[in-house]
Amino acid sequence: MPSYSSPPLEPTNTPMPTSAPAMPAPIGIAANQGWQDAYQFVHPGDKLEITAAGVWSHDPLDPQFSTLYGPSGVDLFEAKAILPSAPVGSLIGRIGDNHPFLVAEHLVLTSAERGKLWLSMNDSPDRFSDNTGSVGATVLFAPKPVGPGVRLTSTQDSYTLVYPAGYFVVITPQGICLTQDARAEAIPCDLVTATGLEVGEAHGRTGAQLANELINFNDPNFRFDSHEMLLDGEPAIWISREGNEEIMNLVIAVQAHRVYTWRFFFPVLHPALGQEDQVMAELDQQQMFYNTIINSFEFLD
Repeated sequence: MPSYSSPPLEPTNTPMPTSAPAMPAPIGIAANQGWQDAYQFVHPGDKLEITAAGVWSHDPLDPQFSTLYGPSGVDLFEAKAILPSAPVGSLIGRIGDNHPFLVAEHLVLTSAERGKLWLSMNDSPDRFSDNTGSVGATVLFAPKPVGPGVRLTSTQDSYTLVYPAGYFVVITPQGICLTQDARAEAIPCDLVTATGLEVGEAHGRTGAQLANELINFNDPNFRFDSHEMLLDGEPAIWISREGNEEIMNLVIAVQAHRVYTWRFFFPVLHPALGQEDQVMAELDQQQMFYNTIINSFEFLD
C-alpha cells in the first residue's frame, strides 16, 4: 500500500493554470476510407480548432472532378451523402456517434457531446472506394476550463489536481476519497463505494487488463459503456456501470509503474413532476465535479 509522507497533500485555493496547447502534427485523412479517428476523446465543454489543407476528389474519373480540390468540397450536394447539407467532397466531422457537422478548411467549436473525434470526406457511404487524395487535418484541443476550486498535490503518488469548493478530502492508505460531508475525517472511506482515487502498482498490467479485473462486464444487473480517453495526455480507459439506483464511472490510467483508478459514484435521479429543474441542476453539479477533477489532473513525473 502506498503511504503518504508529511505533508503528502498541499492544498491551495487557486485554480490550476491552463497552458496553451502545443501545435500537433497534421493527421492524414484519406478520401477513400470513410470515418477516421482524429482525436482520442472529447468531453462536453472542450474546445476544438480544426484546420485542414490538401487536395482530393470524390470522383476522379469524371472530367469535371478530375482536377483535385480542397477540403471545402465542390459546388454539388447529394441527398445520399453522409451530410446532405454540406458540399460533396468537403471535410466533415462528428463526435462519438452523434450527428456530423461541416469542417471544411477551418472550424472552431465547443463540444456539446462526448466521444472520439472522427473526420471524413463527405460522400455517399457506398462510394468511397473510387475516391483519391487526402487532406491533412490539424486538431488543436483545449479542455473545458477548470472552475475555481482547491488544488491538491500528492508528492508521494506524483499527481496534482483541482477539486471543487464544498468537498472534503479523506486520506486513505490507497489514495483519497472526496465527500461533501463536513464530518469527513470521522467517516470511514471505502474506495469500493465512495468517490475517490486509488493509486497502486501496475505490475506490468495494461489499463485494459486492470479494467477486466475490476469490472464484471457480464453482470446482468448493470449496463456498461466504455471508451478510450486521455488523462493528462496519457492513454486511459473510461467505463460506466449503470444500475437502477447508481452510476459508477471509472477512469483507469497507467503511468510509469503506477496505476491510477478514479471512481465516481452518482445516484440515478428520477425527477418527480415539477422537479425537473432541480434534477438538471444536480446533473450539472455532477458533471462539473467530474470535469473539474479530470481536466485538472496532472502527473508530476
